[in-house]
Amino acid sequence: MFFLNFASEHVPIAVARFSKETERLYGVLEQQLSERPYVAGEYSIADMAIYPWVLQHDKQGMMLDGYPNVAAWLEKISMRPAVVRAYAKGEQIRPSVQADQDRKKLYGLP
Repeated sequence: MFFLNFASEHVPIAVARFSKETERLYGVLEQQLSERPYVAGEYSIADMAIYPWVLQHDKQGMMLDGYPNVAAWLEKISMRPAVVRAYAKGEQIRPSVQADQDRKKLYGLP
């Protein structure tokens, strides 16, 4: 995500390297979710840890069309009441707009 969204210069080899790795990881997740409803079978800390990463799939340059199990899993997790509450609370504490501004400062972007 860094090389696509925040790097001060476009580095094609870095973009290609991390894009391929992201595609590989989505493939692993797709396969895992084709055999069970959640990453470890039952809802667990694994789902909680992976969800925020997959939630940003668009910023990673990923479309979920080719990953139907991942897309269904993402939708299922996003509807969990505790997830809804947690993201609402997070937005109160640090709005997304502020987080984006902080990232720009961190990476020295205008």
